[in-house]
Amino acid sequence: MRKRMGGRSGLGYELLFNNGDFPQDIDTSLDSIHVWLRHFDSEFYRTFGHHKGFADLTHLQGDQLIRHFVQQGWRERRSYSRFFYSFIDPDFYAARYPHLKLQTPRDAIAHWMYRGAFEGRIPNVVTDDIINARFHLFQMGRVGSKAIQSALQEAGVFGTIPHLHWSSEAIRSYPDCFFLIPRLSGTLSPRISISSVVSAIQFRD
Repeated sequence: MRKRMGGRSGLGYELLFNNGDFPQDIDTSLDSIHVWLRHFDSEFYRTFGHHKGFADLTHLQGDQLIRHFVQQGWRERRSYSRFFYSFIDPDFYAARYPHLKLQTPRDAIAHWMYRGAFEGRIPNVVTDDIINARFHLFQMGRVGSKAIQSALQEAGVFGTIPHLHWSSEAIRSYPDCFFLIPRLSGTLSPRISISSVVSAIQFRD
């Protein structure tokens, strides 16, 4: 199961800024760098095949990895987060957003990791299907767990019908969906909202 948070590396990257190691010709905001670093996975960054599948940073350790990312890695749009990378389908992403003119899978991955994930963009078909589902089912308890879903399908509702008993089930039931239930319900972003929700609950005597 994926963890739902990108983790800080815990390597004290603030020291790079305080010691003046940050490049002076910076062409992006420090805020952006800090945001990316909050999701930085040092082991992923070290072992990822950045150049045509070749992992060229395996000789670096600890603070050296963060220093590399701060000084040049982000400029080269290297992949830095195992969490973000686990969701992206480059072909889907490029087709979903043709106006971005992403020419290669690497372009798609880089855009997703440095911008798309923070802009609320959709990284894969599972996330797209769930967001665009006409109905979302929430049934508290286990009784009749498939009854409403079956009834909707028999009534001619096709496509994905997300079905949960508890919101915490979403990660396990739909591990490839990037957004959590609060995001899907529109509480975190007006760009994403569920059209119809069917909810049921069982009361015991």
